[in-house]
Amino acid sequence: MSVATTVNLSRNRKLSAAGVNHKKLGLKREELDAVQEQVTIRESMAWAFFFNNAVFLFTFLFLAFYAFQAISTPYQYALSVSASAGIVWQLSSSLYKI
Repeated sequence: MSVATTVNLSRNRKLSAAGVNHKKLGLKREELDAVQEQVTIRESMAWAFFFNNAVFLFTFLFLAFYAFQAISTPYQYALSVSASAGIVWQLSSSLYKI
């Protein structure tokens, strides 16, 4: 998709949510629903990406600087990265079952 299409998708979603008639936008109702579905999918993927990265970052920082403080640095790093990745994997795989 081009940048103009993405801008139009966001604008169409806002207009549709405000109750604007799909005929004013020059789209059929099915086309407007498809556009809204594409925008919703893109936004949910962005939110999932943000959430997974935030969980990994905060888990890594907690483990590296607090929980594994007494362990030597190379092992501390390896354990922190492994445990953080495992926690993110477990959380994200359990969320798909809901």
